[in-house]
Amino acid sequence: MYLATCSTSHIVKAIEQLGYKKGMSAMLLVAEQETMHVPAIIDTLNKQNIHFFGGIFPGLIYHKKRYSEGIIILVFPMVYPAFLIENLHQEDQIKLPAFYNLINSTMTKYLSIILVDGLSANIAFFLSELHGHLGQNVSFFGGGAGSSSLEQSPCIFNNQGCFQDAALVAFIDLTAELSISHGWQYLSGPFIATKTDRNIIKELNWQNAYEVYSNTINQYSEEKINMVNFFNIAQKFPFGIYQDANNNTVRDPIAVNDRQELVCVGEVPQNTILNILYGTQESLIMAVEHSIKGCFQKSNGTIKHGLTMSCLSRMFFLKNNYQDELATINDNITTNNPDIVLEGAITLGEIAANNMGILEFFNKTVVTSIISNYNNNEE
Repeated sequence: MYLATCSTSHIVKAIEQLGYKKGMSAMLLVAEQETMHVPAIIDTLNKQNIHFFGGIFPGLIYHKKRYSEGIIILVFPMVYPAFLIENLHQEDQIKLPAFYNLINSTMTKYLSIILVDGLSANIAFFLSELHGHLGQNVSFFGGGAGSSSLEQSPCIFNNQGCFQDAALVAFIDLTAELSISHGWQYLSGPFIATKTDRNIIKELNWQNAYEVYSNTINQYSEEKINMVNFFNIAQKFPFGIYQDANNNTVRDPIAVNDRQELVCVGEVPQNTILNILYGTQESLIMAVEHSIKGCFQKSNGTIKHGLTMSCLSRMFFLKNNYQDELATINDNITTNNPDIVLEGAITLGEIAANNMGILEFFNKTVVTSIISNYNNNEE
């Protein structure tokens, strides 16, 4: 459910209308323009004894449109309330609770929704640890919260408060099929990330990273890249972490620091093989359509939700055609499920297991979850 207002009384009423009861949690996706309302939302829902978890995002997605204000509310049957993981910026401080023992003790494959501070360090490490504990016992879906300004601030919240450098891991008593697509294609490479520090690429092929990247981009870009226009040009030419001949995990270079090193959303492991990618608006939208159709072919049970996480820089790249991409996803959902509409958030990174089953943090990607009641009887 989408609300254009963050009035706490309207939010409580909406949660009740969505059938909230004991054993459920509300997931709240809040547009960043409503950030000032989050403390009141937390206080009000705590007074109402409502379990909830959520994040603050650059924008929201509802039906075929994106919104810069308001809130999206979903209510899910929970296996356990969402777990808060703090201190993502300190690798040795990341502590996973014993939820993996509880999940591994069952034979049911639940859906895990993960919301993370998209500008935190060590996201890939955290997801690797999480996947190491849970493996194939759950389906993973989620995205990075944060501001379109790319300035880090508290953006993950639950009954305990609002947090920075944190993640929430929820286990939903439903199942899901996932669509993962980006449409970015090989342009140049390979390059070796010979020196990195988490999400910072210091050297490519043993040379200054910015010099190698900019010299390569200037062979293809109509507008020459420089320190001033870096973000606008670089969004057209992301990196791809090489997986195999047909797959690259996209990494988004968003800035150059004062040492002329490339700052990315998400870690780039040292000695990783990178390609530079490019795309067209048509290739991005076609990839989404192909992926979402394949997702429906695998779906079981009665569809309950169509939930998507779509990268902020993808919106910047597609511009006026971004609505066409949203319509492609929404129309594939509503064709056979007219009571279900697309809901989701514009994110700083997307979370899902890749085609090899490894949990990853993506950039410039769309991840859509077709959520069904396959684990449960009809209510």
